Amino acid sequence: MTLPADRGAGAALAILVALVVVSPWPMGGAPPWAARTLTVVALAASALVLGLQTLNGRVSRPPKVYWPLYGLVGLGAAQLVPIPPALHALVAPGSYSLWHPSEPAAAAVLGPGWRPVSVHPDATIEWMAWALGLLMLSTLAVPALQQRRLAVRAAVAVIAGGLVVAVYGIVARTVFGSLLFGKVAVPTVSPFGPFVSKNHFSGYVEMVALLAMGWALGLIEEARRDRGMLSWVGSSRAGRVLAALGVAAALALAIPVSQSRGGVLSLIAGLATFLFLVARRAEPGALSRRRWVGPGIGFLMLIIAALAVLPPEVHQRMATLTSSSPDTSGSYRLGLWRDTLRAFAASPVAGQGLGAFEDVLPRYKQQDGELRVEHAENDYLEALAEGGVLAALALVAFLWLLFQRVPKASSRRGVEHGLRLGATAAGVALAVHSLVDFNLHIPASASLACFLLALASDRVEARVLDVGGARALGVCGLLAIAVVAGSLSSIPPAPATPWQAGSAESGLRARHSETSLRTHLQERPSDAEAWAWLAWLRASAGARAEGASLAGHATQLDPTRHALRSFAESLDPSRAGGP
Repeated sequence: MTLPADRGAGAALAILVALVVVSPWPMGGAPPWAARTLTVVALAASALVLGLQTLNGRVSRPPKVYWPLYGLVGLGAAQLVPIPPALHALVAPGSYSLWHPSEPAAAAVLGPGWRPVSVHPDATIEWMAWALGLLMLSTLAVPALQQRRLAVRAAVAVIAGGLVVAVYGIVARTVFGSLLFGKVAVPTVSPFGPFVSKNHFSGYVEMVALLAMGWALGLIEEARRDRGMLSWVGSSRAGRVLAALGVAAALALAIPVSQSRGGVLSLIAGLATFLFLVARRAEPGALSRRRWVGPGIGFLMLIIAALAVLPPEVHQRMATLTSSSPDTSGSYRLGLWRDTLRAFAASPVAGQGLGAFEDVLPRYKQQDGELRVEHAENDYLEALAEGGVLAALALVAFLWLLFQRVPKASSRRGVEHGLRLGATAAGVALAVHSLVDFNLHIPASASLACFLLALASDRVEARVLDVGGARALGVCGLLAIAVVAGSLSSIPPAPATPWQAGSAESGLRARHSETSLRTHLQERPSDAEAWAWLAWLRASAGARAEGASLAGHATQLDPTRHALRSFAESLDPSRAGGP
């Protein structure tokens, strides 16, 4: 079968756009079943397109900006390789202390030998599979997005999908309140649209809004008859321009309506970036004050118009941005960030496992003892805790290469170049929002970010290699997909905690539960609750001293869980009053 490079790129683009448009609806793609489905689709589509291009010898080299991200995936793979204890203690002491515990009973369960850096290998494999599938799909789509027709169609499809999400979010909040789709109750106080959190809704919509602004700018530039700012009004394309401006305004207004303060600040940062890029295009070089007048006035008018139409409750929520009154979400984030930095300090070089934050954090928590925290509310700090300095270096390299492209992206005109300006501004908005949230860990936002990255990339950097080089690169990519997909398929379903049914059991059933627990802990040694159940089983079997030791280990893994501490004290009263 023959598949020209541009047609293969078009297929990859179509699937990527479909993921971007569909992924918000199953709660942002966050539920495990949705995340796994999206991952399988991305990997399968990447493998199919890359396989056909490899057979044809028509594989394009990824743009330079992608290489640090592939480096992150490589770091995740390295974290899965078992290493000798001496090296483990050197490069990841926090991870080493978990795999090689000081409690003799816990050490006997895990056994000696080489262990991986990741404290939750299955979570790291799932993270790698999602990241690799999405990055490869985005890379394969880059050549197609250099064609005006395909770029505009893809962008308009994404904008239309985002508009549906935004409109539904406003309507659903009015009609259904805090119930998702009018039926599903979620454990958060602020769901919005199809997302569990208003912050994730705004993180997705803010990027689409800025892309729509780039689309509107490009249409204006193509419709203008002369240098007058409003000369496009008399053009036959004026209707398209007005429609694009209306869509951009509707998307932008949905963000403050959601009452996400992080979303508002991120949108403002994206708007400022967009206006900066527009203003500097007149004469690359010095920026005169005169060129800032028009964009500055437009920026102020947008802010005033938004303030005028928003309801009072939104005004009150946004007023807390400058208020000195205590804010529970702010204090929660600050405490969580301090805990995350402690986790980073425990393994500063190689981290403790990409995608494994939920298992990394509990040992370092000093607040919210009964709350199971899945993310750090800051993508950068989470990357530090999971991947250490190596992950930080990859992110710095990525941001450096990305913003090196800003001068190139800002020097052209037309719809496709307006879209690239919008994509660049959207990237800035996402980068700002990542300081106070974890939108990059939401599949819908991650898919959109990868689409925007492909849209802003340069085909000159992604040129087709010679046949030999193309097939070599293609084979490497296919092998990576095969290894990751095989690892993903070997992950067993999440256990239904069979040991928890053992409280009323004895004999064979109890022994089976204990065997299941030991197997589970050898794959996920940070599960404090599982250690406590194993302690209960051993104590019930008459090995009370061993049970007390295991219960003590459980409290070390999650020291702020009062229930675990009470259980440990019931087996060993000498622990009462401990830290």
